[in-house]
Amino acid sequence: MIRLLVAVIAVLLSACNSSSSSGTSSQPAANHSGLAAAIVDAVVPSKADGTEIALTAFLPDLAPGETAPLLIHGHGWVLSRTKDFESTSPIDQVLGIETSVQVAKKAFEAGYFVISFDQRGWGESGGNVELMDPDLEGLDVSSIIDWAVANYGPYISSEGGDPLIGAVGISYGGGFQTIGAAVDDRFDAIVPIITWNDLRYSLFPNNVPKSVWDAILVLTGIPTSRFSLAPDIYEAFIAGLTTMNPSQEFSDKLYNNSPVSFCDGLRADGRGVPDVDVLFVQGTEDVLFNATEGWRNYECFKKAGNDARIILQRDGHLVSAVQQNGQLLLFGMQETVYCGDQSYDTLDVMFRFLDEKLRGGAPTGLPNVCLSQMEKGQALAEMPVGGFDAAFEFDNLLTGVAIETVLGLLLDLDPGALLTVLNDLPTDVSAVVSALVNGFSNPSADEFFAVLPALLNVLPSELVDELVTYQHFVPLYQAGQGKVLAGVPTVKVDVTPELSETPVSDPVVFLGLAVDPADGSGRYLVHDQVTPMRGFQSFDLEMSAASLTLQPGDVLGVVAMTFHTQFVSSFSRVPELVHLNGVVSLPIINE
Repeated sequence: MIRLLVAVIAVLLSACNSSSSSGTSSQPAANHSGLAAAIVDAVVPSKADGTEIALTAFLPDLAPGETAPLLIHGHGWVLSRTKDFESTSPIDQVLGIETSVQVAKKAFEAGYFVISFDQRGWGESGGNVELMDPDLEGLDVSSIIDWAVANYGPYISSEGGDPLIGAVGISYGGGFQTIGAAVDDRFDAIVPIITWNDLRYSLFPNNVPKSVWDAILVLTGIPTSRFSLAPDIYEAFIAGLTTMNPSQEFSDKLYNNSPVSFCDGLRADGRGVPDVDVLFVQGTEDVLFNATEGWRNYECFKKAGNDARIILQRDGHLVSAVQQNGQLLLFGMQETVYCGDQSYDTLDVMFRFLDEKLRGGAPTGLPNVCLSQMEKGQALAEMPVGGFDAAFEFDNLLTGVAIETVLGLLLDLDPGALLTVLNDLPTDVSAVVSALVNGFSNPSADEFFAVLPALLNVLPSELVDELVTYQHFVPLYQAGQGKVLAGVPTVKVDVTPELSETPVSDPVVFLGLAVDPADGSGRYLVHDQVTPMRGFQSFDLEMSAASLTLQPGDVLGVVAMTFHTQFVSSFSRVPELVHLNGVVSLPIINE
């Protein structure tokens, strides 16, 4: 894990040091006889606090009296604005997240105004990265709209005196849309791509820190933001690694900076769900902002009376170290999505949705809910939630990563492989592990926890896989012909101590759905998704939304794990036997 993060940071820094042409020209003199195409760089003081926000405006070529809608593009985490549609920055190429840039390019080529901006703390904009605070980043976006209207108002299409404005962006660039639209009601249509509904759920689901992604976000964000992450982000990261308990103040901040706070209708500032049409695009294999976050956003905006649609496609935030199909920090996106008997070019349908809403373009024909797989999919009026109920029970689950388990894995290595592992470890870590293997010492839980991340980083991948214990499996359902797991599974489960009514720990257990294929190819976790639970209590949870065709004879079941590499430092510190008893409700439909 440490080597993975170091490699990521090195690649990001290398990419950031590369330059690309900006294609900037001086601002033309606007006149009512028309507008000449140009690219304009500007700096806008935010009405939040005067912080300078840098932007690049792409101006269309407009005939006398002609107008065009405005599209605002926001970049993802660690990135910066697009200055030139003709060249792709090296960092975009490394991360594979050109999707939203290409949608913005389509809009510009179709005659739109397009503004791409550096979000607060990134690129050439000032201030600290505050994780999309409505009263900071939200007002930054509103200030950009003010600038556009002040400079090009007569040329921007309007309806009833209000400018027609859309937005697109991926990940962090999706967050600016849901928050910005809640702050400024001039937005008419948005396309947030693989973004969040509740940052508490994204980063600390059920009070279990998502160790790998928390580390990636902080460690890559430090250099690329020029050390502009807000101080409480560092504090929460350290707390997550050590006590697993970020402060209540930080948790409140994450809630405040999430669409869920507007959906709940409990905000002190009175802001609610924005009046805006929206297409959410989310990934079933995304282990940062999972597909259920997209569904929750969809439900919220739909219930508020908006025209809301959602596409669940395969990819999203993927990391090979913790996923079967992941790649190094790849923001994947299916090129084609399949909705029932219709298929769509993903980039094209995102632009067409905006064009339909902002310029009266041809309807996309998208269903409310599109659950896309590879070369097939479902078109549904609503997202299935729950369905087939199946009970499960797990006895004598030993929480945490037991020292004996890791010792057994090490002793299974041949001497040469074991020596390689020890040589690859830092000297102090190697000494602890060597003493453990040779029986010279029995390290305390604290000592063991301190060396575990480094040890996992150099263990052969097949041994790390063994730590993700799929053997705790209860079969629930055997598929017949033409069955699909499609929608949001739910689970109700009681976690209780196995031996004593007076528990001594705060146990962490992970649940997932797994398929035992009829062809004998080996059990696998559905979409690499796990649902963490912490503490002895009753849970009533939504699992990650799924879109998976089951083959006849496939057995779908629930797995329980006490350790998972996506949560590498988040596990029970004190081993204890726990008991799980619950019911999973599976959304199984016909093809």
